[in-house]
Parts: sequence; C-alpha cells; structure tokens
Amino acid sequence: MSLQEMLKKAIMQELYSQRLYEQLMSEVENPIFMDRLAFILAEEEWQEDILRALYKERFGELENIDIEYEEKQLGLRELIDFAMEEEIESREHYIALFEQVDEKDIELRKLFYYFVRMELTHYQILEAEQECIERFPDSAMYWSKEVEKEVKE
Repeated sequence: MSLQEMLKKAIMQELYSQRLYEQLMSEVENPIFMDRLAFILAEEEWQEDILRALYKERFGELENIDIEYEEKQLGLRELIDFAMEEEIESREHYIALFEQVDEKDIELRKLFYYFVRMELTHYQILEAEQECIERFPDSAMYWSKEVEKEVKE
C-alpha cells in the first residue's frame, strides 16, 4: 500500500473512531468516564486534522471521504471492548505508516510514533474504565443505565 493510500485509510479510521466515541458517549452516564471519552474524541479529531493537512501537503486536496458507520447494537461493556479493538487496529496502522516513511523524514516518523503512543493511551483509558465497571458495578456512580439495571436485578 502506498503512503497516499495509507494516509487516506488513517483518515477514514479516525472518522470511524469519532463516530464510535460519539456513540459511546451517548451510552455513558458516569461524568468522569464521559470526560475521558471527550478527551479521546478530541484527540481523534486532532489526528484527523493533522492527517488531512499532511495529505494535502503531499498529495493535494483529498476528495470527500464518506465512511459507513452503523451504530453498534452492543451493551456498554461490549462496546468498550469493540473500541479497544479499534484502537489496537489504529495503532498497528500507525506502526505500519511509521515503518513506511523514509528514515530521513524524521519529523514525519516522529509524528507517526506519537500517534502510535496516542492510540495506546486511548486503549489504556478504555481498559481502565472497563476494569472499574467489572470490579465495581454497584458503585454509587453508575457507568450506564445498562450497568445500573444489572446491579438492581
């Protein structure tokens, strides 16, 4: 896959992730988790902006990208697992981009390395929240209506 194709795929992944985090935010009630999701969403939007600018600089204007995102019919825990898998996939794609870039293009390699680290951080945030939901589902601060319902039953 060429650098141009890989950049386009990365932009599409960021757009997809944004839709996924918007869905997650609509499911969550815990204000702390909501803030963490908003943080991740903002970083996904920032990454998209950087990638679009990079694409434009290297290859010209990018045509409109239309991604297909169908809301996942999953419970909160499963949706978090799905988001974690998406973060792993994005991280692997940025590793591939890092490896694709010429070693002399140090600034671009630094950028993709930074994106690799960001995706890992997103994964770790989700992992920590998932662990809290599993360990403390009866917490006074419910993560979602679904978890609250499970505790009350």
